[in-house]
Amino acid sequence: GTSAKVGAAKTATFGLPEQIAALVRSGVELGLADDQVFGRVNSKHQGGTVGQLTHGLVTRTEYYRHAMVQALIPFTNPDLF
Repeated sequence: GTSAKVGAAKTATFGLPEQIAALVRSGVELGLADDQVFGRVNSKHQGGTVGQLTHGLVTRTEYYRHAMVQALIPFTNPDLF
């Protein structure tokens, strides 16, 4: 049989302010919770929660970039995987 190659990685974790965490636990999507707490609109397309909490030092895009690159390791090193 043919085995499919899979790449896997995960992002870092960070703490959420209790106001946001409570909204998320109640079923509110993180971006909407961020908008409610910080008085923003469409925050997930403006750096996301991580961008707001790091004062722009880490954007939402940057937050996911490392995990995406690491998930590609088996595909960029076919002789090893």
